[in-house]
Amino acid sequence: MRPEDVCARRFVETHPEDAARLIEQAPLSAAAPFLEGLSPRATAGVMERMNPAVGAHCVANMSPDRTAAVMTLLAPAVAAALLRRTAPDWRAELLPRLPDELAARIGRLLSYPEGTVGSVTDPGVLALSGDASVGEALRHVRRFHTAAHHHVYVVDRAQHVEGVVHLRALVGSRPRDPLADVMQPMRAQLTARSRLVTAAAHPGWREFDALPVADESGVLLGMVRHRQIRQLDTPPGPGGFASALVGLGELYWLTLSSWLPVGATAHADRATSLPARGAPGHD
Repeated sequence: MRPEDVCARRFVETHPEDAARLIEQAPLSAAAPFLEGLSPRATAGVMERMNPAVGAHCVANMSPDRTAAVMTLLAPAVAAALLRRTAPDWRAELLPRLPDELAARIGRLLSYPEGTVGSVTDPGVLALSGDASVGEALRHVRRFHTAAHHHVYVVDRAQHVEGVVHLRALVGSRPRDPLADVMQPMRAQLTARSRLVTAAAHPGWREFDALPVADESGVLLGMVRHRQIRQLDTPPGPGGFASALVGLGELYWLTLSSWLPVGATAHADRATSLPARGAPGHD
């Protein structure tokens, strides 16, 4: 491996945010081959920070097996946001290569129109019945720690949300106490088909930094965080990222541009058209 390739990989691993912004400025024909030459974990680290339109182009121009390896390292909501911008036949080719549970989660997110709460819902939540004990809940938290998100939802037999228990309250409660006795009643939730602009104004944010998301019948699908809704609902300011990152780009560009294979050709373009940054319809 060339020394410059080693340096490039190290840069991406230690500065994924900076790398994402710089790769966005590179020619699209160079971005996908560069990312495909990294480890799946490094590629995932960049893609989760990258402009979704550029990320979708890269996803659609990497090999299906490599893309599948990267998708397994992304949150389902991030993976769905990228795949939503690719052609249907590409998604149909890719989803069967993913683990069944992940493919089902991503497919559920893709079933909701873009711009709705359901399209950005994190399905990885921990939900237990009210008669489960605090000790049992803590065992589930340790086992499924990535799904806990600092709280556990309490649901009835129909999977309707009844309350929420923060991890701090769990740790401070007696192990034999039922969750129904220590939960905080959940009086606010979002529906999956609500528009993001509507969800951003929900009064529940005054009390909670995350709200559960339910389908039309009230069944819990997952949750979204307030900061996530705010970011998605806020239009970019004048000049966008490019203007804000000019200084950073000038600092790193000469080095990183020498690592990118500018003349490389990618696979046949399977991504949907990419609107110019700041153009109407651009996310």
